[in-house]
Amino acid sequence: MTEELPDRTLGGGSIRQAHLFEALAAAFPVDLLLAGSLVDARVRRAASGVEELRKRQAPWSENSVLRRALELGITLCSPYPSAAYPAGPNRRTLARAAAARSSSYGLVCVEHESLAPIVRALASVPSVITFHHLISEMVRQSVRHTAGSRQRWYLERDLRKARRMETHALNAYDRVIVCSPEDASAVSRLGDGAATGKIRVVPNGVDIAAFHRQDVPAEPRVLFPGSLGYAPNVDGARWFCAEVWPRVRDAVPDAELILAGRDPVPEVAALAASPGISVHANVPSMAEYFARARVVVVPLRVGTGTRLKALEAMASGRPVVGTSVGLEGIGAIDGTHALVRDDPAAMAAGVVEALERDRLAHALGEAARTHVERSFSWDRIGAQFVAVVSELMPRVSTDPAELPLPAPAPAAPG
Repeated sequence: MTEELPDRTLGGGSIRQAHLFEALAAAFPVDLLLAGSLVDARVRRAASGVEELRKRQAPWSENSVLRRALELGITLCSPYPSAAYPAGPNRRTLARAAAARSSSYGLVCVEHESLAPIVRALASVPSVITFHHLISEMVRQSVRHTAGSRQRWYLERDLRKARRMETHALNAYDRVIVCSPEDASAVSRLGDGAATGKIRVVPNGVDIAAFHRQDVPAEPRVLFPGSLGYAPNVDGARWFCAEVWPRVRDAVPDAELILAGRDPVPEVAALAASPGISVHANVPSMAEYFARARVVVVPLRVGTGTRLKALEAMASGRPVVGTSVGLEGIGAIDGTHALVRDDPAAMAAGVVEALERDRLAHALGEAARTHVERSFSWDRIGAQFVAVVSELMPRVSTDPAELPLPAPAPAAPG
C-alpha cells in the first residue's frame, strides 16, 4: 500500500519500491494498492492484482500569507507532523480501501511513515511499515540549522508530533523497517524492549547492471544529483553553493558544478546565476551525468536513511565527497570509499583534492564500486526485505529450493 508510485524512472522512494515489490512478488502472491496510476510495466506484471485509486492533492498555496496561515493551521490543529500533511487526502482514501479489503490478506505492507495512521484500518491483520525517512530525525536536524524563533517554534512542535506518531507506529505495527542502522537506533529510543524487537534494517540499493564503472574523466566537473524540489536537497544545494563552491573555484578556477535532477524549485534554479554553476532539470538519464563527472557531492545537512544517488555514484566508480548525513547508512569509510566532510572548508578541500589528485580519485572510485557490489545490489536488498516479510507470513511454497531466502535481518539494538 503506497501513495508513491513504484517506478524505476522516478525518484529514490519510487525506485526502491519497484525493486522490492518485484522481489516480494517473486516469493508471494502480492496485490498493489496505490494512489495514482502505475506506469512501470515490470511492477504491473509482477503484481497479482493492481488497484489504482484517484490521487488527491492536499490544499496548498504559493502565496506567502496564505501559506503561513495554512502552516499555522497545520501546526495548531493537526495531530500529525507537517511532513505528513501532503499525504493526508491519499492516506484517508487508502485507509477506507484498506478497511474494506485487508481481511482478505495474510499481511499488509505500508510504505512511508506518513501513512502510518492507516494501521487503525487494518484491524488484526499482521502489518509491516517502511520508514523511508525518519521524520523526527529530519525535524531535529532542521532545528539545529534554524535560527529564527518563529520557525524553531514550529519545528519543536513538529518534533513532538513526529515522535508521537513514530512511537504509535512502533507499538501498532508488527514490523517497522528503516533504511539505516542510524535510523534503527533513533527509533529504538522511542519504545520499550518488546517494541524495539520489531525494528529491521533494509537499506536502499543500486542497480549494479545499470550503472557501470567507468574511468574518471580529467575535466574538473562536479555533480550534485538528486530531486531538486526535495527540501533536504534544496537546503544542501544552497549551502554547498554558498559556503563550499566559492572555495573550490578559488582553488580550481575552471571547475564546473552541475545540479541535475527532477523539478528544481526557484531557489535551486536561481543558483545557475553563480559562476561555474548550471542547473539541469528533469534529465532523462542520470547515468550519463555520472559518466561526465569527475567528482559527485552529497552535501546534505538534513536527512535520514540512505541516499540512492550516492550509491549510484559509487556504482559508477566516481569519487564521492559528502557530509556524514549525506553518506549515512552506507558504511562508507572516510578516505577509502568516499571523503566525509561536514565543515565547509574541509568539504571544499576534499573536492579540490579529488579534482587535482588522479591517484586519489581513481582509488576512491574503485573502492566505492567494490563496496556497493558487495553490499548494496538490489538482489541482496530484495532478499533482506522478503526475509522480514517471511517472519510474519508462511511461505507459499514448501520447497526450499524454489524460494531460497536468507536469514532475517538482525533487529536494531534495543
